[in-house]
Amino acid sequence: MYESFKNSKSIVHLCAQIGKPATFNLQMNGAQGEVKAHVDTPAGTEDDVFVTELDDERYAVRFMPHENGVYYVHIKFNEAHIPGSPIPILVGKLGADPALVLARGDGLDKGESGKN
Repeated sequence: MYESFKNSKSIVHLCAQIGKPATFNLQMNGAQGEVKAHVDTPAGTEDDVFVTELDDERYAVRFMPHENGVYYVHIKFNEAHIPGSPIPILVGKLGADPALVLARGDGLDKGESGKN
């Protein structure tokens, strides 16, 4: 799964599978500095992203998905988000996959039934 992404506003830049590394390349275009990254999982936790310098101009960005859903990869260059970051990455398939559903909110935490 080695695909590059273009800076766009689409929800998914790369489709990945559970248990297989999601990897893409970051082209530096002559910029010099520090690259840091992390990923927000569909469950709301933060996981590590491995950033490896391939040469002076390219980095490999890789994380290991452990569940279906949309992951958000945050990539910072010199402490500032790169254009398009956080980058949404779909793990699993679009469609009627119940693992992609996430419900949050106060009504789910302390809702009461039978009251008007």
